[in-house]
Amino acid sequence: DNMTQLVEAASSLPDVFLFIDEIHQVVPAFANNPISEVLKPALSSGRIRCIGATTGTDYARYLEKDSALLRRFQTILVKEPGDDETRLILAGVAPRLEAHFGLAIPEAMLERSLEAARRYLPMRRFPDKALDALDRACSRAAFAGEVVLTEARLSEAVKDMANMVAEAGIDHAAGMAGLEAAIRADIKGQDDAVAAVCEAVRVSKLKLGLHPARPDGAFLLTGPTGVGKTALAESLARALSGREDALFRIDMSEFSDAHTAARLLGAPPGYVGYDEAPLLTRAVATCAGGVLLLDELEKAHPQVHRLFLQILDAGRATDSTGRNLSFASITIVATCNVGSEAVPPIGFGADERARAAVPLAALKKAFPVELLNRFDAIVPFRALDRDDARLILRETVLARANRLLGTEYGLRLDFDEAALELLVDEGFSAEFGARNLHRAYRSLVSVPLASLPGGLSAGILDVGASDGRLSFTRRETGPEPVKP
Repeated sequence: DNMTQLVEAASSLPDVFLFIDEIHQVVPAFANNPISEVLKPALSSGRIRCIGATTGTDYARYLEKDSALLRRFQTILVKEPGDDETRLILAGVAPRLEAHFGLAIPEAMLERSLEAARRYLPMRRFPDKALDALDRACSRAAFAGEVVLTEARLSEAVKDMANMVAEAGIDHAAGMAGLEAAIRADIKGQDDAVAAVCEAVRVSKLKLGLHPARPDGAFLLTGPTGVGKTALAESLARALSGREDALFRIDMSEFSDAHTAARLLGAPPGYVGYDEAPLLTRAVATCAGGVLLLDELEKAHPQVHRLFLQILDAGRATDSTGRNLSFASITIVATCNVGSEAVPPIGFGADERARAAVPLAALKKAFPVELLNRFDAIVPFRALDRDDARLILRETVLARANRLLGTEYGLRLDFDEAALELLVDEGFSAEFGARNLHRAYRSLVSVPLASLPGGLSAGILDVGASDGRLSFTRRETGPEPVKP
């Protein structure tokens, strides 16, 4: 009824154009409604003049199914404007933004918003993304009481929109310089691997590579289990974005069959899962500027490996709905355990060069050579030794435990050397890596703490060791050690 009244009102005003945004919603294929049947007679008789707008994806998915409605319109493809046209649009809108927010927008900021939007918002289109960045930056500056838009405010806007550290001229100068130190604070015993990854990420993030459309670094991390491969990806995502949600993890063991490859870019029309959002589409939308983690890549089917050839090479893919996905602002990290069982033991006289070559030989048997050739770096992780385990225990496991206990109970644990050695003795494993340290902490510390008489309360517990068990003494009152 509302549409009928609207058509009648438009018919009575010959100089009026009826504009319908998201016009694909009027066809039965979208919502099983009769609105298009009201429009068709009015359009065919020429009683109204109408302009509709929709996206290319919705046009193909819904409007093309209603040929009777479609032939009453002339289809016009509105192309994305180039840089020159976008500059003119920004220059035309800038005076209105200045008047609205009460500040001045230097001409240089218009160019910076154009460059930042082009480089770090690849999934959005001009002029919308440049205008949005400029508008958000102006609102931040006005809220702070500033009278001139600065690069700092534009940096904040870009980071908010792209979930990432902004470009070199904005604040990569500080972020990239501290990248390696930030990751080394989380990853112990793998300095060579951290240095190799950070070096390549800096080149990509600062746009110094020869192929700017490629992902911001693509790495294959290989080595034994529990040595920090997945932890490095998590730490890298936090360092690049400053957020905990900038990592999108895909467990590649779920793609061991050929048909499961459809989950990544979407199932074809008519197949189960066609209406579900493909995993890679969700990854591009949620972790731009962050890290896409392909965990245990060797367990995926060869057809899945072939799918990533184009992504790693050109940084682009097309999902089942026809949407172009850009990975230009995403760092891709793949992990695998291939060849780790063949690494010779660490000891005096061990040939480091031979140890590094063994995983590569095994990788060539597990992956297509053309896939290996598309990674920026294949980074081997070495097996952890006892000194590494002690360092990880002290600076990672126990430090994190004390943070959590402090937040929850106001409690801190102070371990003496004997207690640390007992935890290392129980937790060090060249085969299982650092994960075994967490199991040792749970059995030797967490379980006894849960059974302490009187429960947990604020203060300091001194932790010692005797007879293969840990003892806990409250420092304030100094009672006899309590053995659970």
